Amino acid sequence: MDRMVQFVNKWLGTVEVPLPAKGHIEAGVLHLTQKSCQFLADQMRLVLNKTQVMTSFEPNPEGRNLFDDILTRFNGNAIVVVIGVPYPLTKPIALKKGMGFIDGVAAYGEYHNHVKVILKQLADAMTEELSFTPVSAEQYVDTSPYVDRELGFWCGLGAYGRNHQLMNATLGSHFNIGTLLLGAPEGYLSEEKAEITMASVMARSGESRLFEGCRGCNACVTACPTGICGSEMMARDQCLSYITQTKEAISDAMALKMGTRLYGCSTCQLACPYNEPMTDLGAGQVALKQAIGLTNRSFKRQYGHTGIAWRGVNVFKRNAMIAMRNTGILLSDSERSLLLGNPFLKSYVGKLHDDL
Repeated sequence: MDRMVQFVNKWLGTVEVPLPAKGHIEAGVLHLTQKSCQFLADQMRLVLNKTQVMTSFEPNPEGRNLFDDILTRFNGNAIVVVIGVPYPLTKPIALKKGMGFIDGVAAYGEYHNHVKVILKQLADAMTEELSFTPVSAEQYVDTSPYVDRELGFWCGLGAYGRNHQLMNATLGSHFNIGTLLLGAPEGYLSEEKAEITMASVMARSGESRLFEGCRGCNACVTACPTGICGSEMMARDQCLSYITQTKEAISDAMALKMGTRLYGCSTCQLACPYNEPMTDLGAGQVALKQAIGLTNRSFKRQYGHTGIAWRGVNVFKRNAMIAMRNTGILLSDSERSLLLGNPFLKSYVGKLHDDL
């Protein structure tokens, strides 16, 4: 097992991280048999039962337990690899009036396909190294029903920070999570190695879930615009990153907290001493007037390669209108007339002009 962990880390060390991201890829590896997988399925169920705040992006808790899935499909026998691929953590420079800002995780490219390619290549490399042929090889990047951070915790990739994100001692918290699942045949581990695996999983269950570097540090708690960092349970529906992506109505109070954010937040990450932010290189700056004038076609042409594309042009234009409201910029008569014809944006047009 140690040999496979070493192999995975050595192989990932040869993979280049796209600029301007900093760092290298980190990984955690978990070997499962029926006994250890059943234990983890029960542990995951306890975590999911405590999940009180759901968002529109997440399925019901019953469908989020990967270990239940592994028990059903592979009788608990599998290798799970969770990788952390760093992304650029951008710190907005002094924006001129009329400009909005997109977080680096979205502004510098669409990460899902990139991480999935790495996972597919890793699966091929591991298959050549293993003494058996995997029953299946599957890759998940953010879009699976499973709880990525929780899988990362059990695989040893990191622990939870006060910002509720998975923290890695080397990468901090600004990394995308990818999961590789290799279904294994019965008896792929000897009884001795299976017992060692079980002991390791049990030991992990007794460890603190709080990242060691967060003890005595409240930087993110103090910085969080909505006050959700540091609590036992994250109010995900009050996170500004979620707010900028939701298609639900945004309250006036939350809209004010958005400032000039068009996608994402990362305030907690920028405050964290384990992270290395950089000044935005330009991709994240957006002219608000230009944003509200985008058509569906021009939005796809300009932002189709980035992480914001999946929410669509209307969410982007709504956020730009909120940023205009927060910075005292009015719509022209022609802009107002055009936007009033959009049912999704209509209410925000009225609020913008009523308040200014």
